[in-house]
Amino acid sequence: MHPDVTEIVKFYHHTSLGQYAEAELTSRVAELWTDLYELSVVGFGFTPPISRNFLNIASRLICLMPAHQGVAAWPDNDPNVSIMVNESRWPLATGVVDRVIIMHGLEISLNVAAVLDECWRVLAPEGRALIIVPNRVGLWSRNEITPFGAGRPFSARQLEKILGNRRFGVVRTELALFGPPSNKRFWIRMAPALEKLGRKTPFWFAGGVLLMEVHKRIFQTHQPPLKEAVANKIKVLEGIATPGARPVSNRQLT
Repeated sequence: MHPDVTEIVKFYHHTSLGQYAEAELTSRVAELWTDLYELSVVGFGFTPPISRNFLNIASRLICLMPAHQGVAAWPDNDPNVSIMVNESRWPLATGVVDRVIIMHGLEISLNVAAVLDECWRVLAPEGRALIIVPNRVGLWSRNEITPFGAGRPFSARQLEKILGNRRFGVVRTELALFGPPSNKRFWIRMAPALEKLGRKTPFWFAGGVLLMEVHKRIFQTHQPPLKEAVANKIKVLEGIATPGARPVSNRQLT
């Protein structure tokens, strides 16, 4: 099961938990990618909560939303940049995108390999992607009041293996959303302190989501090795005599 786009919009716009998640994830992405000026940025899944900061600095910003989830026009007061797409066929040329962000996309994907292959295809050779998914050992993946509670969660090791198989190299892995997935006022007030604590001790206090930054791996084409020139001719028949035949000299072989 996966949430409809209207449910995701409602979570971020109309709940205290969603607003906390949006603020925290936006902050973390800004820390990881400090300079996106004049770069092309593409989001896949549902990325408006963390794409707002890119509107005025990216040379191009597009939000691709999979058809099985639905599409919501965004931003509200500016020209729309959201497009509904087939998750296996992104309407973008090959090698033209500097940065890709995937959030609320991979865990509900109908074809994870196809999504990652499209991500790899559209990225420029020096491009990078940021994959944000529910953490399997975190609390957020176990509570359906958030969009991160839908679909399949991932462990860091599992996600790294999947990305490696699709020609990505992992740059870094981060955790976020250390507060419990609750709309209660007490936990919302405690969220900033829990984030600071969780970032210092991530091994015993697991975050709700994984943020994995990857780069596009380009494999060099291997060609057959060149044959080495033989410096001296091999004296195959030297010293061999047969009945009724004369010995073969070096001159006769040349």
